Amino acid sequence: CIRTFTKSYGNISMSSVTPDMIRVHLQKYKYGHSQNSVRSRFQAFFKYFVLNKLLKFDPTPKLEVVHVDEKEIDILTCDEVRLWMKESVGGNRQKQPYTAVFALLFFAGIRPREVSRMVWEQIRHDTGSIEIPGEIAKTRKTRYLHDLPDNLWSWLPTGRKGPIVSGLGAIQMQRVRMRERTSKLRWSHDVARHSFCTYAYWRGIEWAMRISGHRNFSTYIRHYVDPRQSTTKESEEYFSII
Repeated sequence: CIRTFTKSYGNISMSSVTPDMIRVHLQKYKYGHSQNSVRSRFQAFFKYFVLNKLLKFDPTPKLEVVHVDEKEIDILTCDEVRLWMKESVGGNRQKQPYTAVFALLFFAGIRPREVSRMVWEQIRHDTGSIEIPGEIAKTRKTRYLHDLPDNLWSWLPTGRKGPIVSGLGAIQMQRVRMRERTSKLRWSHDVARHSFCTYAYWRGIEWAMRISGHRNFSTYIRHYVDPRQSTTKESEEYFSII
């Protein structure tokens, strides 16, 4: 976010940055959550330079926090996930890359954009682990996923090389095609990741946060811990879908 800010304003000194300049930059982000996240990065950035006496003025305290109405997350039932996986196969799960894509979304909680940039070599059947390199991870930090659910591996083919898919657009188009073929398929924003995190909680919150890459305990609890949405029995069913 700092890099895109400097591209917008060119070579200006840090001391000349004003709150209004940062506000204009924040408006480029569509969602309130995103604006608040970028605002926090600016705060950390300027705080470092002020604390180390490299800068006298910090423009970020005058930035307002965007109020965001919390909405209940949407998740899929086990039957709905089972239908998505069935429709993704297309005859042979070992030859259909989108079967692996949906398995990674539903049973490993990997973000769609991350999956779209992965290569098959990052899926290690021999060690039972998956690597999400920093250059493709949302947090820019490499994640090594291990102790993954057994049902995930049943959906992942072996012996493949190169990119899993051609990009995020390819995943989105495949999802549209599948819904055109089968009207019962339901989808909403981040529903695969929300489903994973909700059902994964019952396997242990430390495991769930480690696999999904969540760093904020209170946020995870607020969004995903709701007995009305899932139970231990449903979690066991979810991670047994093969």
